[in-house]
Amino acid sequence: MKENSLKESMTLLKSIMIYLFLSMFIVGVINSCATFKNATPMQQSYKILKSSQVTYDLITNSVIDLHKQKLISDVTYKQIEDIANKYSVAHNTAIDVVKAFNLGIGTKEDVSSKITAVSAVLTELMKIATPYLIEGGK
Repeated sequence: MKENSLKESMTLLKSIMIYLFLSMFIVGVINSCATFKNATPMQQSYKILKSSQVTYDLITNSVIDLHKQKLISDVTYKQIEDIANKYSVAHNTAIDVVKAFNLGIGTKEDVSSKITAVSAVLTELMKIATPYLIEGGK
């Protein structure tokens, strides 16, 4: 009985930490956009991509844990996995575009559109996963 209660407390604590981290990420992205003038587009782009990767890792690792505990159904897990795969493609593409921009290939608009695509997929991932993370599965 105590083991189950401890497990539930740990799941709740993890969910709270995830929620706080996601909130901080959103504030960080907004702040990064506001301070874009103080950094090169390359520096800012890498900061945004790194922040999004940390968020992605946190979400996906937590979802994997919940799925192993059978707190997320196979169907929901597959939905989240599909979006996570879309994120990986968008993230890798954005990195390639930022690297190309650094070599003088492409425009700021190319970089901006790819980072926007990463943000859109990450938002989609957060939208579907966050309720499960906050509730500790369903």
